[in-house]
Amino acid sequence: MSEHSSASGGQGRSSQSTVDSLQRLMAEFPDMNPGPVLRLKTDGTIEMLNRAARKVLGDDAMEGRCWVDVCPGLDKKTWEVIQKAREPVQFEAGNEGQCYLYTHTCRPETGHIFVFGADVTAHRMAERALKQQRAELAEMAKFPDMNPGPVIRFVRNGDIVLANPAARRLFGADRLVGQRWPDLCPGMTPDLWSRIQDANSSIQHDAEVGGRAIIFTHTPATEAGNYFVYGADVTARKAAEEELAEKRAQIEEMAKFPDMNPGPVIRFVEDGTIRLANRAARTLFEKESLVGHQWQSICPGLTEDLWQRICTTQRNVLHEAVVGERTILFTHTPRTEAGNSFVYGSDVTEQKAAERLLAQSEKMATLGTLSAGVAHELNNPAAAAQRGSEHLKAAFNRFQRAMVDVGRLNLSDTEFRRLLDLDQLARERSSTVSTLSSMERMELEEALESWLEDHAIEDGFDLLDDLVEARITVADLDDLATDIPSGNLGIIVTALARSLCVYRLVQEIYHGTERISSIVGALKEYSYLDQAPVQDIDVNQGVRNTLIILNSKLKEGVDVDEDLSDDLPHIRAFGSELNQVWTNLIDNAVAAMDGHGSLKLRSRRETDGVCVEIEDTGPGIPEEIQSRVFDAFFTTKPPGAGTGLGLHTCYSIVVNKHGGKLTFRSSPGKTCFTVWLPKQPATSD
Repeated sequence: MSEHSSASGGQGRSSQSTVDSLQRLMAEFPDMNPGPVLRLKTDGTIEMLNRAARKVLGDDAMEGRCWVDVCPGLDKKTWEVIQKAREPVQFEAGNEGQCYLYTHTCRPETGHIFVFGADVTAHRMAERALKQQRAELAEMAKFPDMNPGPVIRFVRNGDIVLANPAARRLFGADRLVGQRWPDLCPGMTPDLWSRIQDANSSIQHDAEVGGRAIIFTHTPATEAGNYFVYGADVTARKAAEEELAEKRAQIEEMAKFPDMNPGPVIRFVEDGTIRLANRAARTLFEKESLVGHQWQSICPGLTEDLWQRICTTQRNVLHEAVVGERTILFTHTPRTEAGNSFVYGSDVTEQKAAERLLAQSEKMATLGTLSAGVAHELNNPAAAAQRGSEHLKAAFNRFQRAMVDVGRLNLSDTEFRRLLDLDQLARERSSTVSTLSSMERMELEEALESWLEDHAIEDGFDLLDDLVEARITVADLDDLATDIPSGNLGIIVTALARSLCVYRLVQEIYHGTERISSIVGALKEYSYLDQAPVQDIDVNQGVRNTLIILNSKLKEGVDVDEDLSDDLPHIRAFGSELNQVWTNLIDNAVAAMDGHGSLKLRSRRETDGVCVEIEDTGPGIPEEIQSRVFDAFFTTKPPGAGTGLGLHTCYSIVVNKHGGKLTFRSSPGKTCFTVWLPKQPATSD
């Protein structure tokens, strides 16, 4: 081989080596690229990807898969654009917090699409940070106008260079820029202005602008020569502070209240332990301190039932107790949210003594009314019984003589039986009251007088009244004449008349004494003699007994309409005092009607007690005095005709003593008093 040939062969080997090196270098080039590199078929199938792409996509086995399936966020519509594009198409996709900008370059002539990825995570984060910073700066620029309070910025010499809308509204100016802050701000002294200019921290200044209390806070800005003023409207706070100061003063004053109170004041907690007792309470119970004691153990007469009512009710509970020689009315208030209850005591010793005198006075006045009524009621039946007994002597003598004449007759058995029948007829007729009218009586007298004359009966005119009173008719006498011989008829008829008179007088005496007995019985029940103060009371019977006692006032022209419920339960009450209530109310009703009208009495069962209504048809109570009818000594009667204690006493008995209610409604022609009574009285003393 020649040298030339050898040289040519050497050069050829060197060129091939260079090509091989370049090919190896090109094969290694994708992996040398720090960003992902992929070669795709035009249908998206991955043919080749570098090491960075495998790391980004998170899977080594990517060849053969579709790029659309593995690229985050790459939809089919975008892929179609990439396939058709003749220019590079960029597409951003995120993968586990990283953001990559993929550039797709389509090479239809080779049938490939090349994808080059660049990590733009830091770039995007910087953009977002910049955007956020710009937004914050824009928001900060709005801050003064957004601030509900006045905001002002001024330079060192005091010239205002910024004022928000709230500041302009506060000072009532459309423009504040250009004005000097020390001239505009009320109360800005030279000394304060110097301190603001030289201060390194905030300085506050209180001022009044347009009737509003404002606190201005002066703050030096970071830039030299700029100052900010922030105003806060503290008008409401100032008012609240003043109100709070006033309330504190009131509380301090209230703290002195218990000892200033002349009556005992006690505060206790839920279990009854006393936490506060004023000077009057300590004096009343003769103890240096009551704190720590149990209220239910030191209060006289405070029963377990009453204590439970005090602990559970939401209303004031009254309890009257005797402490030492004083009568105290304790008022227990409902428990507060903090669990405290208060007791306020009132010394009612003198009031109770006066009430007893008033009650005694009213009872004496009522007793006078009752005495007159009872005396009147007893007088009539007593007089009738006395009159009947006097007439009975003479009538019995005439009856004896008539029976002697009958005894002289030789009566047959038939006549004797007939005589017994006549005696039975006399008994029956004398036991019933005659209901003959004046005309009927006159006609009967004429018929009997003719019959007696026709049968020649001696002293027939003397027998006439007794026969008529017993309603003996001519038919009765004709029937008698069929069984009695005419010679004996006069003696038998005379005996009949005499027996009728005797039986009638005996019946009159019986009725009189029976009426006396019923009045005495009603009076005894009315007064509840020999009974305990508190009894099981039949309210209906008490009302009826009162009607009997007041009958002399009612029968003259008052129509009584009773509608008393049959199912009314008995109640525990002070019987004699309740009857005093019925007496006063009924007597007032009769007096209001001037003795003529209609009196309606009604009773009914209630859930927790009974209710009684007393209604009259009087002229009514004038509206202007209705609020005073229960006041002591108030009366509409003429001087000397009333004590003015009747309704006051009724109210005291019903409301204070029984814990009931006494109300009324009145209009012309109708006044109704309503009494509601509980099943148990409020007190037992």
